Amino acid sequence: MKRAIIRSTLFNIAFILVNAICCFLYIPTLLLPRRLYMIFIYLYHYIIIALEYSILGLRYEVRGRENLPKDGSYLVAAKHMSTYETIKLHLLFKDPAIILKRELLWIPLWGQFLQKTGVIAIDRSTPERATESIKEGALHMKALGRPIVIFPQGTRVWPYETAQDKRYKSGIHRMQKTTQLPIVPMATNSGMFWPRSGWFKSPGTVVFKILPGIDPGLSKEELMTRLEKEMEEESLSLMNEAALKDLDRKSSILLSLLFIAALIAGYSYLWFETAKQVKAGYTHFMSELGRSTLIEEPRISGFPGPIKLDVLQENLRTKDGELDIKIIHAQGWPIPFTPISLITGPIEVQSTLWAQSVTFDSLQAEFTVWDNVINLRNSLLQQGAFEASIAGDINLEQKPMPMMDLVLRMKNQQNFLMDLAQKRIIKQQMALFLSAGFAALMEPDGYVHVPIAQQGRTLYAGPLPIFHMPDPDVPLNPERPAESLPELPRLEPYNQLAPAQ
Repeated sequence: MKRAIIRSTLFNIAFILVNAICCFLYIPTLLLPRRLYMIFIYLYHYIIIALEYSILGLRYEVRGRENLPKDGSYLVAAKHMSTYETIKLHLLFKDPAIILKRELLWIPLWGQFLQKTGVIAIDRSTPERATESIKEGALHMKALGRPIVIFPQGTRVWPYETAQDKRYKSGIHRMQKTTQLPIVPMATNSGMFWPRSGWFKSPGTVVFKILPGIDPGLSKEELMTRLEKEMEEESLSLMNEAALKDLDRKSSILLSLLFIAALIAGYSYLWFETAKQVKAGYTHFMSELGRSTLIEEPRISGFPGPIKLDVLQENLRTKDGELDIKIIHAQGWPIPFTPISLITGPIEVQSTLWAQSVTFDSLQAEFTVWDNVINLRNSLLQQGAFEASIAGDINLEQKPMPMMDLVLRMKNQQNFLMDLAQKRIIKQQMALFLSAGFAALMEPDGYVHVPIAQQGRTLYAGPLPIFHMPDPDVPLNPERPAESLPELPRLEPYNQLAPAQ
């Protein structure tokens, strides 16, 4: 079993501190009647259980309680592998009397606490006195109806240490012969988790298995043979079970690690593949909008977090105008349906029909992309006090140009219209006319909602054309004279946007 170094250290420190504190605080309880005193003993045991469970990750399980006599006294022959079972006996059996060597009672304070619980202390000065002290104590506990616990091997043993290494002593037979009480064997695997010596312990589940009782009447040889066989076989089975669970746990950990490694590898592949597609998709999308002057390659970063795309400057040119964007930053997780955020710096728009360009302060947007459909959740285009946001869908599958179904939301649009008039992009009268029209559509919150529809390659905000997308079938060669490019049909609404004379 793998030892938990850090957890064992923390537990052992806490265990020592709790014992020291309890030894001091429990001094007044020595003056209490034994029945009240035992309440504090059980409290101590539950504190230790809480420490074992919370710090060490160690718990216990009891099997075979049905094999315990319903009432009266009986003998418990317990496998002794560590200190662990000695501090669980009061929880396993009802008010047990534990047989121990008398020297343990000489430990300051601790010995007095042990004696107060009502133990059977063996005087081992001579074999005769040892036998006599066991008999007297056992008969006394039988009269009180208390279970009597004895460790037949007389000492703690290591896991997988056999009865040939540590023989079972026949004192248990003499006790049964004296008291005529049934013997209840108890097997355990406690040494697998809490060894007989050493600082380090292991998390897991200690199992105590109570076996069917052995009635008086067997000879010493028959009793010892049966006792050794049953207790050793069951303890070995419990230890193998613990080892198998530990192996299963290690296998589960290995499988979990492999699964996590596969997830990391899969995620890494997905991240870089998506990043590659994002870079290619960005270039394709820009080419759909118009001829792009490549100032620098889009830079991809962010692994293992969100994919980040950064462009220092982007320039889009069509036969009808030019779009210049300073600083483009987009980021999003490589997971379907997760939103992508976009932030840009200043945006300059120049049309061949305008005397001057129009500049916007910034653009912020959040959108999702799925099955070649871009869903704009929210966006914000700003120019001073003017705000415009667009929400809706852009279907890139629609040919020859993307199909757009959007809604434009504006505020303080009169400032923007006056700016267009000052730059002679639209006439003063048209700016006033549009301001009045939008004012009539204004909602109580100060915003105006205008649908954006597409007809052919022209986008309309309400009745007004706002963008004329290039024909993808017409090659855009910067070295080719503009006169040789085919003329686009002049739509009537553009006449209203002609510069003022």
